[in-house]
Amino acid sequence: MATTISGVAWAKKLLCPTPVVSVSDPDAVCGPRPSIPSKQLKFNQFTAYTDDLSSVECLPNGIPKAKNAPKLNLVCAEKKAGSGFEWLSSEENKKGKIQLKDPTVGNNKLKEKYLCKFNKNYDPTEGSSEGSGEGSGSEGSGANLIEDAEVSI
Repeated sequence: MATTISGVAWAKKLLCPTPVVSVSDPDAVCGPRPSIPSKQLKFNQFTAYTDDLSSVECLPNGIPKAKNAPKLNLVCAEKKAGSGFEWLSSEENKKGKIQLKDPTVGNNKLKEKYLCKFNKNYDPTEGSSEGSGEGSGSEGSGANLIEDAEVSI
């Protein structure tokens, strides 16, 4: 169905809003989540999935491999309607628009830009960079060495 205005044909295109589909059991629909490459010890020793399995985090002695690493936000979704459900990363582009990107490279392994590598400047006596929690030095006698610690019962 085309409409002609001043000799130019304009096609009418009526679209309904795309329905939002939420998957109640993503592991059953999308299969196993992308894995952290195990053959590359430089990454799997310093990267771990978060508790909710939607992202990854660096372990205490790791830092992001990429300087401006995108945050992995795993969702079970279709990239294009009818293409089938798969694990994708929901990321915000420079213009603030949310895009679904493939976070994997062959054999369902996470791309390196999401992974962590060894922090050369890691000092286990300093604790975590967040300043709280176990090993941060925020509690206790204030001693850095076990020999110097004062303990009272």
